[in-house]
Amino acid sequence: MLLLAFSALASACDAKPLVAAFAEVSPAAAGDEFVKIAACDAAAAKALAPEAFKRIIAGPGGQAAAVQAVKLGAGPEVLAWIGRMQPDERGSTLAQLGDSCATPEVGPFFVASAATLAERFYSERWWAGLDGCRVPEVQALLGSAVTAKRKDRTLFAALLDVYARNLGGSAVPMLTDLLKSETDTMVLIDIIDAFPAAAGVGDAAGMNAEAAKAASAALRELAPGLPEKTADQSRKALLSLGDELAADKLSVTRYRPVAQPDGGLLYGVVGVEVATCKKGDTRVEIHQAQVKDTGHTWPDQLAERVEPKARDLFALELAANCKGTSAISFRYTEVPIKDAAAYGTWLDTQLKEIQSANPGVNAKVYPYEPMSL
Repeated sequence: MLLLAFSALASACDAKPLVAAFAEVSPAAAGDEFVKIAACDAAAAKALAPEAFKRIIAGPGGQAAAVQAVKLGAGPEVLAWIGRMQPDERGSTLAQLGDSCATPEVGPFFVASAATLAERFYSERWWAGLDGCRVPEVQALLGSAVTAKRKDRTLFAALLDVYARNLGGSAVPMLTDLLKSETDTMVLIDIIDAFPAAAGVGDAAGMNAEAAKAASAALRELAPGLPEKTADQSRKALLSLGDELAADKLSVTRYRPVAQPDGGLLYGVVGVEVATCKKGDTRVEIHQAQVKDTGHTWPDQLAERVEPKARDLFALELAANCKGTSAISFRYTEVPIKDAAAYGTWLDTQLKEIQSANPGVNAKVYPYEPMSL
């Protein structure tokens, strides 16, 4: 009933005085007036579009007018209007159009614009606001663009992000194929970044659980076989997807050259206790351990995971024994070490630094003890 009432009202509307008055409307109000004419008489608005979009300026009214004009079939006039804008005005207008894809004519408008503008469509970022325009023709356009622009790394990465956010979980198969076929490390990192985008990480609506599951599964399978330099980004991606276990396991990928024969990693830890004893003398004791990790610990996780074990393993009782007070600190290898020889070199450096910080004190150094994570 409401639709019939609106149709009757529109058919009864006389657009002639509105069209006649349009020439006197200020540019700031022209967009809103065009929308009124379109609601009154679609044919009259379409006929007016070539002149109207010489007066309409960018802004909310202009954006609404553009949607109406595209709906009426005046896409070429809108395309020319947007093409004359400054980059910031063009960007906001295209973003609004991209958010208006519920209007069936908007998707084909972008496809037609890509064909008309050719390279300008990409260099002027007409595609940048299409992450929410989830219609088949736009998704096909974005997919083709990703393939065509693969050699332009900057453009490829930006297009891939929009493509991933638009298709969501449906983008994962293509991202997976790209990850399998690419050999350039930097491009691989761009592709890895697109997996969280496909899951909606960072979107206002929040992460999509099903898409995150698919993205995480693909990275769990492929990331361990990628170059070492991609592991940090894969770890970051998996953490953003909520897959901490898989992210931890990539530590071996990142440090593959020094991985142990059993597939784990070797770290070093030193515990230092500096005590001021009851008689006023200073004493220093140094405890050490080689930490054998099964392949799930990154260097930035050592302090959290090793210190509790070190406090249990090391006899940090110097202050109690000399009835004084002490400060206890821990030092860790910055990265995994290859073998016992590398551990010895690292330990020598630590001992020299500790001795230098405590001149005149002969530190007691305990033999190393094994520790496992």
